[in-house]
Amino acid sequence: MEDIGLIQRFLLENINSTFFTLKKNNTVNHPFMNRRWAGFFLGTTKKSFISTYCYIGFLIYWKKYNSLIHYFLIDYVIYIAYKSVNQFKYEIEKLPDDKCHIWLLNYLNSNYNKKYFKCHYFKLSYKRPLTSLNGTKKTNYGYIIEKYKLNFEQLNKNSDIFF
Repeated sequence: MEDIGLIQRFLLENINSTFFTLKKNNTVNHPFMNRRWAGFFLGTTKKSFISTYCYIGFLIYWKKYNSLIHYFLIDYVIYIAYKSVNQFKYEIEKLPDDKCHIWLLNYLNSNYNKKYFKCHYFKLSYKRPLTSLNGTKKTNYGYIIEKYKLNFEQLNKNSDIFF
């Protein structure tokens, strides 16, 4: 397959799933999530059960409260669905364990190392200064910038999912 870019590749690989997330080694071991999902990396099809369930859950919450009770509110809503709706629990349980190294954040400015790029998605942040070169050597960040150039205009024409 020709190199098509990060988001496009991810969608093509996962489009047949109604719900996808990171599992096991890549997620926080919070008592509710228990490495079954990652609140920072959730995907679902349009109008799926879980997106509708979360949307309604948030509407109910924000109608009653004016401030966020906890950073992990999305995880609490998903946990309630997981515990009370067997079909959703099945959707999560059938997902494969993710074996990728997504925690690239601490290595972005380090010299490029191919061991980090067995995945097509990473946990990153805009809060740190980044550099493409470390002296004359390409950094991991530089590799991402070079390899995963996205043509957002073209992606917008071909997708009703993102952007």
